Amino acid sequence: PIHLRHEISMKDAILHTYAFNLTYAKRLVDDVPDDLMAAHPAVDGHIIPNHAAWVIGHLANTSAGFGTKLLGIDSIAREDWGPLFGGGSTPIAGAANYPTKQTLIEALEQAHAAIAEAFPRTTDARFAQSNPNDRLRPIFPTVGDMITFIMTSHETTHLGQISACRRALGLPSVF
Repeated sequence: PIHLRHEISMKDAILHTYAFNLTYAKRLVDDVPDDLMAAHPAVDGHIIPNHAAWVIGHLANTSAGFGTKLLGIDSIAREDWGPLFGGGSTPIAGAANYPTKQTLIEALEQAHAAIAEAFPRTTDARFAQSNPNDRLRPIFPTVGDMITFIMTSHETTHLGQISACRRALGLPSVF
């Protein structure tokens, strides 16, 4: 038998996962009514703290701000989103407290586009630089470690939170 070998770079694999995450994020919130984007549903009496509005805004804010900084490009983060979606922010209930679902998704798409364009051009020398985040440097020592985490595990962890919210809201699985 003939075995075809398809070689891809590690950058290609990371970009593939990052693109999948965006598709998955959009599917997760597509049928969530706008008024439930910032709902805190409960499962067995335990409130799910990170609702869909916060998760999408947080992922957009992280890539648009810290992700772009890591890759050496200009931030496209919205200045007023830091307190609402930045690290250490607390999700609050109520859709009126957040941008619309459409605005959140558009921001996530813009952030993904900026990262996906810059990431392939980023040099190995830049990836080898020390992570500028003092708190996370012990876990992710280099820029390469940190941006890979942001593009993969960080996103998938938070997208799982939306999946849990969906289930608690009685919405079906998207896969």
